[in-house]
Amino acid sequence: MNTFTRPHADYGSERFIPFETIFNFRDLGGLAALGGSKVRTGLVFRSDQFGNASSEDIDYIVDELGVKTVVDLRRPTEIAATASFPGDRGVAVHNLELGHIRWENIERDAGREPSPVPFLVERYTAMVETGAITIRDTLNMMITATPMVFHCMAGKDRTGITAAVALKLLGVSDDDIAADYALTGEGMHRYYDWRARIGKSPNEGLHPHAEAMYGLLRNIDNHFGSMEKYARAIDFQRTDELRAHLLT
Repeated sequence: MNTFTRPHADYGSERFIPFETIFNFRDLGGLAALGGSKVRTGLVFRSDQFGNASSEDIDYIVDELGVKTVVDLRRPTEIAATASFPGDRGVAVHNLELGHIRWENIERDAGREPSPVPFLVERYTAMVETGAITIRDTLNMMITATPMVFHCMAGKDRTGITAAVALKLLGVSDDDIAADYALTGEGMHRYYDWRARIGKSPNEGLHPHAEAMYGLLRNIDNHFGSMEKYARAIDFQRTDELRAHLLT
């Protein structure tokens, strides 16, 4: 059994599970949900990518958390550049790209705008359609393949959208979904600090703002009528099973 010692750094929120070189790993569980229930802990986790993970980090995920499924939402080029979860630990790794127009191909510097929120809302709203098959398949695995973790690069955009859809279907409030999304900012700061310590450039992206998630949730309601109707539109027909499995 692994004797992993968690880092003593201040993680700011108890929702984070601290690791050595994974910076945004947290349990989707613990939030208040439908009808006074709560989302079960220890079944579904969200994270940033595992290319920087130490062997002790991986041991903890496998031996202590019992994760048996990893869903990697990234593009093949991203996986090739930073590696995926190790394939020799008995964990099923599914590379399910959440497709979207690459942001770097859009001739717009959102980082120089007064706020990145309009850009994020626009992109996230597009991504729930272009990434519909991946979101559907990931939701299905939340029923059949737990304990599991899903992730992209920073665990912010593609991961945040997928988490929001799942949590909304479970009856978590918009306020709690937006707050959980915004927590990724803490993980990103830890990542930038780590890069600085090892002499690498910050490589900073757009930071998460709760208002961006509120905007996405409003647009899903406006465009589809509700999150349940969005789920049916992407051919996810198992909302009741999702709730039975993930609510307590």
